[in-house]
Amino acid sequence: MKQLLRFSTVLLLTSCHLMLSENSHRSDFRDIGWMHGKCLAIKNSKLRLPVKVTVIHLENSNQITQGDVINKTTSADNCYALTEDRKQMNIDNGYSFYQVSSKSDIGLAIGLIHMPEPKKYRYHYCTTSEGIQYSMTLKGNSFWQGYYYLGYDSEETCSAETNQ
Repeated sequence: MKQLLRFSTVLLLTSCHLMLSENSHRSDFRDIGWMHGKCLAIKNSKLRLPVKVTVIHLENSNQITQGDVINKTTSADNCYALTEDRKQMNIDNGYSFYQVSSKSDIGLAIGLIHMPEPKKYRYHYCTTSEGIQYSMTLKGNSFWQGYYYLGYDSEETCSAETNQ
């Protein structure tokens, strides 16, 4: 009976560990967002501000810099994603928008909040017919994806493999 209880406990603990590991790679996306300029689009309407953000510059060999998320924004003046032709679609996709203070210029980027070891991931972006697909992979597996609707036709550079 003791052995059965011990085996059941080990099995339960192992199962819980596997579930936590798998879920952390699938649903912990409230701390990852995409950026266009000094504006972070993230599916988290309740960031505690100010907060540090690690910026992965996608157009600059994935250079990593730091910035500060300073306030929530609804203005296209400091957030290209909120210009009239794209605002509603980006909001409808569940994003909240925040202004970022940074010493460096930011083009297209991925922003990470409280994510240790950013160098262990691979970061990518490509264009779809109407937007930009951002993605992160870990050991060759999809970890996170974000989509930025641009509001106009663009040349597709994403392959079917990229959109998985």
